[in-house]
Amino acid sequence: MRLLLAILLIDDVNRADDRILRGIMQLLQRHALVSWKLPSRWHIVMTANPDDGNYSVTAMDDAMLTRALHFTMTFDVRDWTEWATAAGVDPRGIDFVLRLPETVSGRLTTPRTLTQFFSKIALIEDLRAALPRVSALAMACLDEETVHAFVASVRHGLTELPSVDAVCRARTSPRRSRRRSRRSSYRTVRSASTRSRRCSRASSPS
Repeated sequence: MRLLLAILLIDDVNRADDRILRGIMQLLQRHALVSWKLPSRWHIVMTANPDDGNYSVTAMDDAMLTRALHFTMTFDVRDWTEWATAAGVDPRGIDFVLRLPETVSGRLTTPRTLTQFFSKIALIEDLRAALPRVSALAMACLDEETVHAFVASVRHGLTELPSVDAVCRARTSPRRSRRRSRRSSYRTVRSASTRSRRCSRASSPS
């Protein structure tokens, strides 16, 4: 079997110290490290945390930065939903994210911490009955605003939404639906008007 493409993933590269970064620099330059050589058709992919003061990171110099292409990953609720469904994440958690995707942008609330929280509540059958426990678990890993939003959803029964598949595979445009409704109404009014004119002619004296 011919190898088409392979990836060497270096996760959280800028959390490594200078000694590790020097070795990675050699790997980027030569595709080799000491006596070890990266096979052909292999690509190096590195992930890094933002150097914005919110993470404990090691600054990388320009010589290293210019040897890579840089892409900023952003959260996409539909992509996450497809992944979460396949991964068996609690459907109640998926429904919450679908309804309030803006919650996945806090300091503590991230796709990772939400997934962690949903795994902790998966065995709780009745969230409303166990609300103090649910709230404590949420406070342990999420932003306060997200906690309040989730608790409110549980209290008001808003975690029961249409299935994830129905939301992801929805294709009908609301605008098209409105247009169809307007056309149907127009045809109904026009037909009624036509019948009215016919009746008037039929009842008029010859």
